[in-house]
Amino acid sequence: MCPKPQARLAAAARGFSLVTAIFLIVVLMALGAFIINIMGLASSAANLDVLGARAYQAARAGIEWGAYQALRGAGCSGTTTLGFPPGSSLAGFAAEVSCTSTPVNELGTAYSVEQILVTACNAAACPGAPTPNYVERALTITVVRP
Repeated sequence: MCPKPQARLAAAARGFSLVTAIFLIVVLMALGAFIINIMGLASSAANLDVLGARAYQAARAGIEWGAYQALRGAGCSGTTTLGFPPGSSLAGFAAEVSCTSTPVNELGTAYSVEQILVTACNAAACPGAPTPNYVERALTITVVRP
C-alpha cells in the first residue's frame, strides 16, 4: 500500500520549516550587527563634533588673547602656546598663537599691521600627532593699529 499523498507532503514540509527558521535567524543577526555598527559610527561622529566645537572655542580664545596683546600697545611677535586650566571646558586643548608685525607708512601716517594666526588642537602642542580623536582648528585675524 502506498502512503497517502498528504502524509508525504507533511514529511517534506518538516525539513523546509527548519531551513526557513535558520535563514531568518541569520538575517536577524546580520541586521542586528549592522545596527550596532551604525550606532557606533553615530556615537563617534557626535564625539568628534563636540571636540571640534571645543577646538574652535580654544582658537577663539587664542585670537582674543592675541588681539588684546596687539591692541594694548605691546605689539606682537613670535609664537606663544596657551594652555587651559584643568577643570575648564577647554582642558586638554592647546592654542598656538603666532603673530607677525609689519610696519606700514601710508601718506606719512605710520601703521602697524599685525597678522595673528591661532591653531588650536586637543594635544600638548599643535600641530599634534594624528590620533583617532585628534581635532584641530585654525583662525586668522588682522589687526591694524596706529
